[in-house]
Amino acid sequence: GGYLGVANYGPGSAACFRIAGGGAIGARTALVEHRGLAPPGPDAERQAGPHAHQVAFAPGGFALVPDLGMDRVAVYRLDVGTGALLPHPQRPPGSSPRPPHAAAFP
Repeated sequence: GGYLGVANYGPGSAACFRIAGGGAIGARTALVEHRGLAPPGPDAERQAGPHAHQVAFAPGGFALVPDLGMDRVAVYRLDVGTGALLPHPQRPPGSSPRPPHAAAFP
């Protein structure tokens, strides 16, 4: 069991897939689009649209998705029963760490 998180840099989205028996990648359980979630960051050339580039699962059932285009780390709650990525209150634009990456430690 478990889930695989995938960031899609070009379209600026994140997805989850169920990990099936034997470690095979199963059905997609979530897809979240970052377009329109926040205004672009201050660097118009690099941040004209969303650019998600990591999905990090954190303790407590969170999924952290750094997004260069939005200039922040989007936070989702992972529903461990369904694999859905549920909205979670977000930090204001420009408040993400530099560079925007995430790491979770037990």
